Amino acid sequence: MTPDTPPGAGAPPPPETTRGAPSTAVPGTVPGTAFGRTPATRPGTPYGTAPGTRSGSPRRTPAWAASGGPAPKASRGPAAGRAPVGGGAGAARARRPSVAASLRASLRPARRLPRQGSAPRMLLSAAPWRATGYLAGYLVAGTVFFAVATAAVLVGAVFSQLTVTVALTIGSVWVVRCCAQVERGRAVLVDAPIPYAYQEVTEPGLAGHLKARCTDPAFYRDCCYLILLHPFLLLLDALTLAVWLPLLTGVSLPLWFWAVESRQADGTFADGVRLGRSDGTGAGIWIDTWPAALVASAVFLVLAMYASYAVVAAARLHLTVAHCLLRPPPDPLAEAKQVLAAPGPLSLTRSRPAAGPTAHGGHRS
Repeated sequence: MTPDTPPGAGAPPPPETTRGAPSTAVPGTVPGTAFGRTPATRPGTPYGTAPGTRSGSPRRTPAWAASGGPAPKASRGPAAGRAPVGGGAGAARARRPSVAASLRASLRPARRLPRQGSAPRMLLSAAPWRATGYLAGYLVAGTVFFAVATAAVLVGAVFSQLTVTVALTIGSVWVVRCCAQVERGRAVLVDAPIPYAYQEVTEPGLAGHLKARCTDPAFYRDCCYLILLHPFLLLLDALTLAVWLPLLTGVSLPLWFWAVESRQADGTFADGVRLGRSDGTGAGIWIDTWPAALVASAVFLVLAMYASYAVVAAARLHLTVAHCLLRPPPDPLAEAKQVLAAPGPLSLTRSRPAAGPTAHGGHRS
């Protein structure tokens, strides 16, 4: 190197990156960069180009590099024959909840229907029995309310065309409201009573009452629950009880099997219970002794333990539908109203004057 040679003329040129060429391990660089590139490094930057920066642009030192910690390990991509660890579609599917978990989370957690950890504790708790009463009560009360509400709506729709029967139309609305109020109160079997909020009458006269009652969204939600959803809720409750009640009857089999006479295949009758077709022509099990009755009762008891979860789930689903339709919709300004109603940081109480002489010559006024 001669004195006239400019500085850096004899230094070897920096390595150039090539697309598609196999990357070589350069000391201080991060392996696994995109397209197999080996980023060029500057003197004094042992960590190379940060991901997301172009060649020749100002490089920023990562936080972990500035703190002097070790460089994070780069995970291999699909090209290396290994699935990404901790990310990707597979990890997203693994973190996604199942359908049963999503349905269980969407059900309303009833206060009086706690979910026990074990099946025997669930059967011995009050939750399945409260759920049974709630579902069985709807088979009677829901059917009566369906008939009464349907008749009231039809009568109100027919006679609303006549001016002289405005009072009858308002009365039909009140009938539907009373049926919905009873359903709100029935929720006390499994939870607290369902709250309600109806539109207030602001205009005087029968016309004002009719307008307030017939334009109230709560009235249409009551009709939807009492009339439109009654077949589906009735089917849900009936199917649940059709599975639950026979299991309970089978548990009590040793108490009454000896007092029943069942028909046999030849047409004669014998003491005992036949589990199967009652006429004795199909497949079935004959229970006519105490050991057979005790074994059958134990089997029914095990099945009833796990069926109690289904009864409680059906009651929660029914309660969730009732809350969605019979309670008032949530107020979007509820939090703001609560903040405005709460006391502020400044106190409104008067502060007592400090004791001391006044400005009138040092004497108290």
